[in-house]
This record gives sequence, structure tokens and C-alpha cells, in this order.
Amino acid sequence: MIDGFYNLQLEQAALACILINPETLAEMGLKFTDFHDHRHQMIFTAIERLDKSRLDIDPLTVSHELEKLGRLKEIGGDPYLTTLVSSTGSTLSARSYADQLKDLTMRRKLARACNEIVNLANDPQKSPATITSEARQFLDDALNASTHQSGRSMAEALKEFDQTIESRKGQDFSLLGISTGYQDIDHKLDGLQDGWLYLIAARPGNGKTAMLGNLALNIAKQDKRVLFFSAEMHDLRIISRMMAAETQIHSDILKHAAMESEEEWSSYYKAVETFEGLPMWLFSPDECRTVEQIESITRQRHALGEVDIIFVDYLQLLQLESATRTMTREQEVTKIAQALKRITNLKIPVVAAAQLSRAVELRAESKPQLSDLRESGSLEQEADAVCFLYHPDEEPEASLQFIVSKNRDGALGDCQLYYDKTTQKIHTGAVRVFAPN
Repeated sequence: MIDGFYNLQLEQAALACILINPETLAEMGLKFTDFHDHRHQMIFTAIERLDKSRLDIDPLTVSHELEKLGRLKEIGGDPYLTTLVSSTGSTLSARSYADQLKDLTMRRKLARACNEIVNLANDPQKSPATITSEARQFLDDALNASTHQSGRSMAEALKEFDQTIESRKGQDFSLLGISTGYQDIDHKLDGLQDGWLYLIAARPGNGKTAMLGNLALNIAKQDKRVLFFSAEMHDLRIISRMMAAETQIHSDILKHAAMESEEEWSSYYKAVETFEGLPMWLFSPDECRTVEQIESITRQRHALGEVDIIFVDYLQLLQLESATRTMTREQEVTKIAQALKRITNLKIPVVAAAQLSRAVELRAESKPQLSDLRESGSLEQEADAVCFLYHPDEEPEASLQFIVSKNRDGALGDCQLYYDKTTQKIHTGAVRVFAPN
């Protein structure tokens, strides 16, 4: 009998396989939630308890375990266990039964997610961006639950890994991720990798926005599709800063169109021509004030194949539409960081700027460290890489250190940069900017 996403005979056949041949339990890889009938859920629970205690599994021991749990009568007593054992089915088909049950489980989860989405759509208190974000979360949870349950064998994972290694054999050394345009940083991070959340943190005035703008330009010039979200500046101001960095014209001169030499005007027109062809989209504060808006826009663009990487400037300026009155700002920042990390499930890098508190400046040694992030929710835990921008007091004004303090799969350490605040240009010493052909 099939009722929705539930097959009574299939559940009975699966339990019969285990009762007849307990070795099929490990092979089937079933869970409590793979059974819809409450009787079968209780029987499977008794089987799991016996297995955990390394006791024999058969109709008699299962009956005794159910009796201990006070559930034997509830499932129909010994006669129902006997019915299970005599049900039509073969232990040779145990894996097939399990796969079919997991398929039904997945369908039940998706159906529940769809019901939740309908409820969201009917809630007049929620904005479309919040509804979209939460709806995707319901679907992601359902899909991830299925993935976590099924897993992947070592042989399957190894096959994909080996194919990747073989494809790189004989080639010159190449980055695993997108080049930042800075050789020293690339050597530390191995490029900006898909599925990673990068935090670039600093005190005000130490170049967070300039760093993101320079990175975005370098990457867009590689014909990578860039989404640049600014919760602080409107798009024309972002362009002004990027244009100053590109032309190396003083920002005040540029914005007042006070260029006097033909060389400066030529540099400006050349930059305009370059910018026109860049695959970059800019989003102003009114379009990305909340993290839900950023997630919704990114997912829509990703579905259209229009995004390779996103930049967010900056994290603490974002709001959470789903925040409650009882939620502290620290809790809200944690949720925002988790939402940004969730976007990396699209297999793209997410680079977000973050602002450090004044506590950094109160220490004798003002160089930022990971502990400076721990008062800002779970930023350190959510990020795959944490980098700091730092200007040592004893160094020349333009000196800027790019400090890699957390890197899940790579090196840590400092990279020396130079930050020209008059043009918003950040470059290295020996090699000013590395831009792949």
C-alpha cells in the first residue's frame, strides 16, 4: 500500500532483511527517519539499540528490547514481528530496498520544505527577499540532509580527486583559485578558491574598501564575473575610487575633472574603455542592506551563470531581516556570517570586509590577531581564511601589511603592500600588480 511518499510493504521488507540477516543492517545504511510508519520506527530503534550493545538481532531479542522500552504492544506484539519475518522479500535485495526508502525520505523532506515555503509566501510580515532566502534555506536543508545521509565512498571521492591531479600533470604550476592580482598573496592563499569565505578585516582607514576594489578590478580583468555589494557607498562613488586606482590620478583631481595634461586625460579615457568591457555588477546600499538581499541576488545571478565571485563591503554594515527583538548584535553578526558562508555552497568564493573594534588599538602591540574577531559573533569559525590589513606605526605612511592569520589549507604570514590613499591604489613592491594575460 502506497500513501503519498510512503510504502508499507517496502518498509516491512527492509526490516525483514535485518531480522533474517543482521549483516544487512550495515549494508543498508538506514536511519530512523527512513521509516514513515511509527511501528517500524520503534522496531528499527530497538534494532539499533541491540546493534550498539553488540547483541544478537533476531525476532526474539527485538521483542525483548521493545518490551524493555514499553513499546511491544504498541507495535502489535510478537505476531507483528512474525508477520515481518514472513513478509515477501529477499535479503539479496536489501540494498535496493534501502535505496528506495531513502528516495521516499528525500521526497517527504522536499514536500515538507515546499509546505513551509507556501507558509512563508502567505506571511505578510516577511519581505520577498526574506521569503526567498528562507525558502532556499528550507530546500538546502532538505538536500543537504539527503547528501549527509548517503555520503560518498572513498573509491568515488578518490576517482574525482585522481582525475583532478591527472588533469594538472605536466602543466606549469597553477593556482587552485582565482588570482588576486598580487603574487605574494596568491602564493599564500593559492588564489581565491571556490566554496571559501574570505574575511579581510582592519580598523577604519586601513584600506578595506580599497583592497576589495583593487581585488575586484584585478579579477574582472581576468574575465571573471564579479558582483560587488557595498553597504556603505553608492555605485558612482565605487566607480570613482576604482577609476582613481586604475588611472593613478589623484582622486580629488579626478572627481573634479581637473586633469590638465593630455597624458592624464588619455589615461582616463583608456580606463573608461577598459571598465566598459568588465563583467562586473555594482550594488548600492539600498539594494544590499540585508544579507538576505545579497543571497537572493547572488543565487539569481548564479542560476543565470553570471557570477564567479562576490565581494561584500562590509559585513558589520549588513542587517538581518529575520532578526528578532531578543537577538543581540553579536548573534545577528553570527547569522550574517553564516548566511555568507551558505552562499559559498554555490561553489564560488565570497570575499567580505570586516571592521575591527578599537580594542586592537588599546593593546601595546596593535597588530591584529584572530582573537580580535571573537567578540564579533562566530566570524573566525565561519571563515575559511582570515586576513588583516595593518599599518605599523613605525613604517612609512604608505606601508600596509596583508596578514594571513587563518588559512584552512595553506600558508600563514605577512605580505608587504603599499597603499596610496590619494589614488586608492594598492600594490606590491617589486611587482606592482600582477594581472594574468
